[in-house]
Amino acid sequence: MIEPGYVSSGFLDNTKSAKGFDSNKSPCAKKVEQVFQGFESITAYSSHPSKVAQTILDVLNSPNPELRNPVGKDADSIFKTRAELSDKEMEQWAREAYMDKKGFIRE
Repeated sequence: MIEPGYVSSGFLDNTKSAKGFDSNKSPCAKKVEQVFQGFESITAYSSHPSKVAQTILDVLNSPNPELRNPVGKDADSIFKTRAELSDKEMEQWAREAYMDKKGFIRE
């Protein structure tokens, strides 16, 4: 499995809202804004798509590839953290990554 972290794809730059939608009038406006702001801490360590492509090629050409192939510093951090935490703790850690803008790489 190829398991990339955040890949720099222009996702946030290409988001659109429906015509006539006023995000300030939405009951979810604050939460949506919080999620999008949380992405900033995550995109700081994004991988270029070519790194994912190279990993795919490496796995395809390997006689004995690993089952899991994380791509990027953030993916490595997620895998390491996942091995150390319970499901409940992992859920909280992931929420903090987005909602508290802590990101996936913590030193």
